[in-house]
Amino acid sequence: MPKGSSTSRKRMKGISAQTASGCRQARSDNDPHSRPHIGPSPLEHSATASSAALRVHPACGRAPAHRVSRGLTLLETMIAMIIGLIITAAVAQVYATSRATYQLTAGLSRVQENGRFGMEFLTRDVRMAGYSGCLSKATAVTNHLNNPTDYATDLVLGQHVSAHAYTGSAPSAAISDWTPALPAAYFTTGDVVPNTDVLVVRRASDQSEQVLPPYMPTPSAALHLETGNGLQVNDIVIVADCRSADMFQITGPTDPDSTGTLNHNIGAVSQGPGNASQDLSKTYDSDAEILKLVTRVYHIGRRNNDPNNPPALFRKELDGGVLVTQELVEGVENIQLYIGDDTDNDGIANIYRTADQIANWATVATVRIGLLVRTPDKAERDVDTKTYVVAGTLIGPMGDRYQRRVFTSTVDLRN
Repeated sequence: MPKGSSTSRKRMKGISAQTASGCRQARSDNDPHSRPHIGPSPLEHSATASSAALRVHPACGRAPAHRVSRGLTLLETMIAMIIGLIITAAVAQVYATSRATYQLTAGLSRVQENGRFGMEFLTRDVRMAGYSGCLSKATAVTNHLNNPTDYATDLVLGQHVSAHAYTGSAPSAAISDWTPALPAAYFTTGDVVPNTDVLVVRRASDQSEQVLPPYMPTPSAALHLETGNGLQVNDIVIVADCRSADMFQITGPTDPDSTGTLNHNIGAVSQGPGNASQDLSKTYDSDAEILKLVTRVYHIGRRNNDPNNPPALFRKELDGGVLVTQELVEGVENIQLYIGDDTDNDGIANIYRTADQIANWATVATVRIGLLVRTPDKAERDVDTKTYVVAGTLIGPMGDRYQRRVFTSTVDLRN
């Protein structure tokens, strides 16, 4: 055997012996019971032993301590993020669906409410059309106004209900696009939405005031009634008993509500038609009552005639001798009228016609009213592709995102 190999083996044995001795010494040094407590205090010895234990040679047979893993790995973080995104998307979907359902439900509730209100306004007035106190027929009223056949005050010719049908070509909204044409004195181009009808109702108010003494000594004398009657100068009123009636405009005194006195003089007035005659057809006493003339014109329009504003049901109402316009119900998009004509004078409608086909409004027995009402806001998803039948007229499809409902009522004329 070569001499070099023998020398190497001896050297390795020496190193192994030293290592083993060092390991025994380290264990001995770390064991507090293997030697007397000489030198450092027990606390210092503990610190020294801990340091020595950390410096034990790997050859002593002790494996190094494993490091403790803290926090999340990148893969775990990415998985958590994906799960979070899925949950967030699900919550967002539920919220969006709930929001859309709520908007649809709330919108349709508004449609129901607006349709009911609009129909109530219309049906009540149509039902009361031609009312003139205890008179059975309004044709018995003697009209003392200038221009007695005026659109706003014509209660003489039996036109208690009348209507205008749209016969033009949309989007034109000129007053001549309706049949009969809308009167220029009360309408301008754009007041009424194209493809919609116009309804006119004339009657006396259902609230009356009793005539009080001193009674009229002559047909030109003033009438007297209770104070707090709510009447004012320029109001057009009807005085009636169960035999006859007279219509005139109040000309004084300054405050009929507080004085209880009604003058009906001729001459200039601040607004309205004025009186053509001061003398009534007769004198009236305790069996007579005073009723205010009611003329109401219903139509579909937009606030300030602005096409960007939503459609609404409007009403022009006689007030102080002139027609004053007010918005009633927003969202009413269309009104269509189907008129029941009594052709054999038995009080029952024999045939239904559109307003432009009625030759004599005095023979009208019923009015069928159709309203198309839409939601205030657009739906998020659904497009309206429906065709609606509104009092016999086909309307649509609209192709927008509003939701709509049709309301229909047929009203008999009582007077």
